Amino acid sequence: MKSKVLRGCKFLQDFLREQDQYKFGYDLSVKEQSRGPRKVKQIKTLTGEVLCEASDMAKQFTNGFGEFNSEYQRINNQISKRCKAIERASKTLSYQCFGLSTELDNLQNIIRTKTEIPQFSNLYQRMSDLMRMSGELALHQGYMINDSLNGQFKY
Repeated sequence: MKSKVLRGCKFLQDFLREQDQYKFGYDLSVKEQSRGPRKVKQIKTLTGEVLCEASDMAKQFTNGFGEFNSEYQRINNQISKRCKAIERASKTLSYQCFGLSTELDNLQNIIRTKTEIPQFSNLYQRMSDLMRMSGELALHQGYMINDSLNGQFKY
């Protein structure tokens, strides 16, 4: 059983065929480099140490980072500005809604004193409540966009 397992091991066969251990090590390293990068914990060595040096693939990977970082920072700054602008606009919208709600309350009070139809004055009260809630929603949404979304894009 063990001999079948050992015969199927390509690494062992290559090792036994090659007489020169340095040539075997060189061939093995060429095969590993052509395979590409692996996780450090997958690399097994006799001493447990892994040599880390800048390979051609690593240099190629990092060469474009300068442009990427500057563009990433520019986009993040734009996102931050837009989020803050949305929060300012939502505050303005909410203040306008609160003002309209106050005026509808005033209109409701005037109508209540002039008419005896409670449904008529309640209509303006409901409209006032709707505008107040719309203002609170706009204010909250602007805060959430600036706080949550802008927080995800800090550089």
